[in-house]
Amino acid sequence: MSHISGTLKWTNAIFLKYKEGENGLQLFLSDGTYRTMFYDNWEDSFPTTLKKLKKLSAGSHIRFATWNSYDKDLWFCDIELI
Repeated sequence: MSHISGTLKWTNAIFLKYKEGENGLQLFLSDGTYRTMFYDNWEDSFPTTLKKLKKLSAGSHIRFATWNSYDKDLWFCDIELI
């Protein structure tokens, strides 16, 4: 269950790694792409998402959420193991 309120769309993927950047979190996937979660947009929610990311290992099968019809090829706001 997600800690994010609102309409979420989930997409399956394979986790590679994550990065804590200056402006946000980056989720890197095994297909060579990445998604971003900006701190300013998710100030109360990113700490929980970061805790979830820290528990993952490369190769984990996950699903990541995008919020309110945002482009799943660019953004994420939550992750879950599947």
